[in-house]
Amino acid sequence: MAAGDVSSAVETGLYTIEDASLVEQRVMAQQGMGIGLATQTFLSQLSIAENVLLLGQDGVCADASATLLALSNSGHLGGIVSWTPDSIDSPGYASIYYDNNCTQPWARAELYDWTESLDLETLSLAGATNETASFFGLTGAPLGTMHLTEAMDITLSGSALATTYGLGTFAPTGGAPVAQLGLSCSVGLVGFLIQGDPAVCSGGMVQDFPDLNLSLGFVLPLSFTPVITPGVAWTGSHFVAVSATGTVLTSPNGSTWTTQTSGTVNNLRAVASSPTLLVAVGSDGAILTSTNGGTSWTAQTSGTKANLVSVTWSGSQFVAVGMLGTAPAILTSPNGVVWTSRNAGPASMNLYGVAWTGKQFVAVGSYGSGGVVLNSRDGVTWTLNSSAVALATQGILEAVTWSGAQLVAVGAMGSNGKATILFSTDGNTWSAPSSSESVPTWEALDGVVWSPAKKLFVAVGQQGTILTSPDANMWTSRTSNTTYNLKAAAWSGTEFLAIGSANTVVTSPDGITWTVQAAVPDGGQMLHYSSSGSSVVSGPPGGLKMTAPTLETLAVTGGVPYGGATFTGYAGDLVVFIPSPTGWTATDAAHNQRFEIAENSSRIFAGTIAQISPARTLATFTLDRSGTGSIVYSDGSKAAVTNWLPAN
Repeated sequence: MAAGDVSSAVETGLYTIEDASLVEQRVMAQQGMGIGLATQTFLSQLSIAENVLLLGQDGVCADASATLLALSNSGHLGGIVSWTPDSIDSPGYASIYYDNNCTQPWARAELYDWTESLDLETLSLAGATNETASFFGLTGAPLGTMHLTEAMDITLSGSALATTYGLGTFAPTGGAPVAQLGLSCSVGLVGFLIQGDPAVCSGGMVQDFPDLNLSLGFVLPLSFTPVITPGVAWTGSHFVAVSATGTVLTSPNGSTWTTQTSGTVNNLRAVASSPTLLVAVGSDGAILTSTNGGTSWTAQTSGTKANLVSVTWSGSQFVAVGMLGTAPAILTSPNGVVWTSRNAGPASMNLYGVAWTGKQFVAVGSYGSGGVVLNSRDGVTWTLNSSAVALATQGILEAVTWSGAQLVAVGAMGSNGKATILFSTDGNTWSAPSSSESVPTWEALDGVVWSPAKKLFVAVGQQGTILTSPDANMWTSRTSNTTYNLKAAAWSGTEFLAIGSANTVVTSPDGITWTVQAAVPDGGQMLHYSSSGSSVVSGPPGGLKMTAPTLETLAVTGGVPYGGATFTGYAGDLVVFIPSPTGWTATDAAHNQRFEIAENSSRIFAGTIAQISPARTLATFTLDRSGTGSIVYSDGSKAAVTNWLPAN
């Protein structure tokens, strides 16, 4: 049934609606709630996969220190994942909780019938499993059961590509019609984990609405972007922080933040300050400048599509570094406006940090499986530092700073099981700490800063790690009071500040005692939807099917387009993004509608479905995370919602 074919009087099974536009509103409201359900199901799978595949933690509910887990990493407030391995033939059980105390389960999943095959010649792995997951409300009441059949292919050669898909159903406990679900992803592992490239995915859902004599199905391309590493700098009067989707924030003290308009949606990764100019750099060669302390910004032409992740000022020029694919990128500029690309090194090298010592630039990054250091007197000609490379084979280097007398570079865990730290007085000859006990963490270190007043280096990293050292040789672990990943650090002259994932900010007057500040506003970086033309297909109840004919494609078969052309594929005009830690907004020009979904710390959704032109609200709804609540349509009629379906 196309949108324009609705008759003037429709029998819903409960009552007759004289105004056909009300049917339209109900359909759009159902689509909005369907997106919510599919999103939550998708995030539950990401939570499980992140914990099982990346974190590999076992029985985390028994470990009070292991609260930085998948739900928190995915931009939600609280919640952890517990993973219990079973046998080789049954990967195990995963439980996702609303809270950090493992008392309020959201989903409990069992993965079984696991099969896999390994091809050593092509360095590829193929695996498949079945999953049954039960979902629960905040009170513990059962909400429904999901069954999925999932498959994965991983190829480690080349760009290391992982492709996966799952098909299944969600059956609400209350007896509402079963919803068909689908998910597929194609992930370039190197680009995703190192460069911040998105995973190209798609998600779909088919659901019957008997009261409307209608079945709706949609396939939406999904772009899952890893957490973007934020950058922060001190200008002499205030902090400037940059992050995903063009986010720029300023703060005089690290506790009160003001959102500024950057004029870009590119992810921003780093910011540097000269006496008269701020320069921010980011994805797709994005370079912005500000002459008023970060209040307003001007986009500059970089001449590159490189992912720029660090920038520094020498007193006479800016130098920005990053990567273009798997090749290093270095750009220089005397004024922040005119930029020149420089020859950086071999194609297998990426650069993540750069500093100026007063005599030379020093850039750090990865080279093969280990770290790398490059030196340059002028920013034009760069030399591979063999002393540092010999030491850094143990771990990738993520950041570098200069104290006025000493360089310190920090990075990922090395072959000795500890975070990599190197130091040098001249940038040419490098040393590592005298023993592995000198570095009291195996967590990766992502940022480092020096305080001349405190005569102290502060390094920050994963799971809230903070280390301090007066000499870069002996390091002491400090309590950060957070388990979120800390990504960058700055010194204001009186205060250390570290910024990290989930909008975390911690400050310290001395590097020893740290205070968690209110989370800064978030530019959004986790989940994007997009569609080209129509994403919705309609038909009679039971008439639509979700299929996955190939590993990377989902489709809805049967029925006719609802308000547009049938759609399968990627990219387009419907985008859902996370502008803050508690909200989504979606604009669907193809259907002349907009969805807005907010979430608070009690896990309650508040949703609005609006028409774009003429502007009007079509419906509002409130739901808990499982889909229980109420919906109010524009005519004032109200319906209870159970498991995402209105009672009328």
